[in-house]
Amino acid sequence: MITASGAPYYQAVYKLSDLSADGKYVTNTYPNAVDIAPNGVVAAGTFSWYDPDVHVFKQGVSTPLRQYDFPNTGNSSGSDTLAPRGLAWAPDVSRLFAVSVNDSDVYSLRILDAPTKTPATLTANAPATAPRAQSLTVTGTLTSSSAFPAGTKVSVTRTDDESPAGKALGTATVAADGSYSYPDTPPAGGKVTYTVSYAGDADHAGATATHSVTVAKSAATVTLNNNLKVYGYNSSVTFTAHLGTTYKNRTLEIWADPYGSDKPDALVKKGTVDSHGNLTATVRLTRDAKISAKFTGDTRYTARTTTNTVYTKVSVSSSLSGAYRTATAWNATYAYFHQSKDPVHNTAMTMYPGRKYQFQIQQFYSGAWHTTATEYLGLDRYGKDSVLLDDNPPTGVRFRIRSSYIDTKSGDNVNATTYGGWKYFTFTR
Repeated sequence: MITASGAPYYQAVYKLSDLSADGKYVTNTYPNAVDIAPNGVVAAGTFSWYDPDVHVFKQGVSTPLRQYDFPNTGNSSGSDTLAPRGLAWAPDVSRLFAVSVNDSDVYSLRILDAPTKTPATLTANAPATAPRAQSLTVTGTLTSSSAFPAGTKVSVTRTDDESPAGKALGTATVAADGSYSYPDTPPAGGKVTYTVSYAGDADHAGATATHSVTVAKSAATVTLNNNLKVYGYNSSVTFTAHLGTTYKNRTLEIWADPYGSDKPDALVKKGTVDSHGNLTATVRLTRDAKISAKFTGDTRYTARTTTNTVYTKVSVSSSLSGAYRTATAWNATYAYFHQSKDPVHNTAMTMYPGRKYQFQIQQFYSGAWHTTATEYLGLDRYGKDSVLLDDNPPTGVRFRIRSSYIDTKSGDNVNATTYGGWKYFTFTR
């Protein structure tokens, strides 16, 4: 007969024949429950705030086979405790049922699996980081208070982006000192988790351990043509992006991001590269732009973006009005004005908010052209402006004039510097 009487701090055993002492199962403070399984295994319980609550013994052995400590579900500093007479075995001894209570008088049913088996502790270790497609080794130990039989094995499973449900790799034999090792070559990059499992045996409970490795993916190569080239306004330019070796993803994206906050980055084309690894797209350029080729990566190769910059000139034209004739002279077409007539210089340029154009006049003397006036003038909302040249010019002197867009100095940087063509003129009486 086994008793749980609160004190002394063990479950006392008595002979039924004469109720004389016949041993004890040492537990801890305030024994309050006991149940004997059909096979003689003893479950002993105690009211213990800071110690294990349930103690399992083989028949006649005073050292516990297993102990369980309840968690704290209440508000006190101590854990939940075992309710009086709160232990019962399952008929097949596969589980032990326990009723616990916290300091708020909330009761919980605890189901303790494999209570008659000695707990096993399993660890798993591997490098924190590793390169993809190179060998690494998972190591660890399997330990218990009782020895394992020779030839005990643990199974190894790898979970990664290519095998999200896990892939069974094989087994490793546990050495006499409890150690094991398993080599593997991870095919996928990213987070790779190794799960090592011990199934248990007749005397030992099963155990599982996991370890995650950050596996570096191989670097993908993406190239793009036409970097730093300058194009005329409204040019249709074909860009070719090239994708190097990858695993399964053979898709590229080509994006165009024109200068200026009013035009966002936009996808031009997305598609599978051809047999040479190329994808082409045509972009109509009206501003400087950043052209990007993007690869989103796959399980074995990193994402990669290559960005090139291309420059685009403005559309600019100018004319002189008020001339009484034009003629070819000095290898150019000259507009002739009477000295009494003020020429009007007309400019039309690609419009952008706040844009100005450079107005420049040169005079020919001493065998060369010399700048006589440079000024930045505003454009109207249509990108146009007219300037009246109302000076008192000398006759017989050669002049030329042009309108240009100068990057940044013209008030913005959304286009490449563009020099307009010279307009030549002279005055007569």
